[in-house]
Amino acid sequence: SAQEAVRVRALHLSAETPELLADRIQLAEILIDDRQFAAADSTLDLMDNAIAGAATDLRAMSAGILNLRGRIASESESDLVAADSLFVESVRLLREQDPEAPLLPIYLNNAAVNQMVMQDYERAGATYNESLELTGRMFGEDHPEYAVILENLGGIAFRKGEYEDCLANLKRVRDIRAAKTGPDHPTV
Repeated sequence: SAQEAVRVRALHLSAETPELLADRIQLAEILIDDRQFAAADSTLDLMDNAIAGAATDLRAMSAGILNLRGRIASESESDLVAADSLFVESVRLLREQDPEAPLLPIYLNNAAVNQMVMQDYERAGATYNESLELTGRMFGEDHPEYAVILENLGGIAFRKGEYEDCLANLKRVRDIRAAKTGPDHPTV
């Protein structure tokens, strides 16, 4: 199992070794996806302890931990307000270290999803728009992730009764996906 593989690597590597920290991030993501929130939280606690003793700048890693803690709070629906604060802080920390970090749009998307669940559509729309701008600049406006964000913005427009904006976003999504996968693909 992934947990066992990380445990064995931890026997041979220092706790703040980037490779071990990256393994633990991946393990926490797997555990969150499997809805094993307590185990993911324990894994993140180990990372917090390792980062606290590190001599190097690990703001990006700290941002990743905060983002994963936000996912735990959001996906377990235990505390959406706390999740929002964790997502906002993870974005701030990552942006502080690297305003063009490739993970920044993902962190913004996680924040926006939580804001949608909280039914704070104005903030979710602003957060998705920021992610859309970054994704377009970093990866291009024909990138599949750009289409996902447009689709989410279409969902917000629909919930707000802005049906023309919703339709315009969804048409653009269709065009991006058709260009990437062909017009007969199920995602189109």
